[in-house]
Amino acid sequence: MTQLPKPWRVLLLSAGYGNETLRDEAYSTIRAIGFEVSVYDRPGYPVDSSVHSHAACIEAIDQHDIVVALIDEKEGGTFQVNEIPEDMRARLVSLKILADNYDSAPVPSILQVEVLTARAAGKPLICLVPDAVREICHTILEQLPNMVGSMTARRLGVDNAHDLIASHRWSQLHASYDVPVRGISFGQLAFLERIRHETPNYLSYFPLGRREEFAEHLISRLSSLATTFARMNLERAQKLLLRKRTPIAASDSIAWLRENGLIVSGPYVSDSLSREPKLPLLSNGRSVALPQYLDQGTREAPPRTAEI
Repeated sequence: MTQLPKPWRVLLLSAGYGNETLRDEAYSTIRAIGFEVSVYDRPGYPVDSSVHSHAACIEAIDQHDIVVALIDEKEGGTFQVNEIPEDMRARLVSLKILADNYDSAPVPSILQVEVLTARAAGKPLICLVPDAVREICHTILEQLPNMVGSMTARRLGVDNAHDLIASHRWSQLHASYDVPVRGISFGQLAFLERIRHETPNYLSYFPLGRREEFAEHLISRLSSLATTFARMNLERAQKLLLRKRTPIAASDSIAWLRENGLIVSGPYVSDSLSREPKLPLLSNGRSVALPQYLDQGTREAPPRTAEI
């Protein structure tokens, strides 16, 4: 009996409490179009009971094909940096998701770490942000030059706040100063600006409170992922060919050997079932049949010359 292919798995992220209605709408919409969905407080979420829950949340990312993040003005719970395994922490530091230490710097939230980890892992990521949050961020960024007097440096020797604002270094401004703002924490604003500008930098804005429009918006974004997966699979295959080595090819990759007509299969003839002449696979150390039969997967053997 032929087994049906397993549906893609979607990890649905949101910041703690307060987003239950929107998250339930997203959950139902994603399931309705045939995906499997995991949410941290629902059955089916992958749980590793041997590690801290925040470490388990990071591990869960690799077990899903797609990540959908609902991001609003709330940061959510603080990421417990000291509770995760050392190897995980070292990896997140190397990816610039975490800092080396947080003696005087603010610690990111679990949602922020999850989103940045999914991006670093190359997962197709859909970030959904309410229009109202975009407007709040825009208003605060316009007002920042006039707010420098109310900022407090987190440590000695930080860069000038006016310089950081002029160069739009919001993450560094957040790491260097306590910036008092209303409507959203400045850490969340800096995070949204970071993912809005770093590649891949596509944020999807939607009007809050319009359930049908939100569902249509989410379905549209998910529908576009088929071409994304096709491109990703092609890139993976190309990278595999570039990395793969044959026992007799020393340091040359299979892709390089193919491009240069040097793939060696032994002193045999092709096993084609056609009546065309069977070319030798190897002549003077170079492939003869490969350019004829496998050039970009389309070229066929030359037509047989008519006998006189």
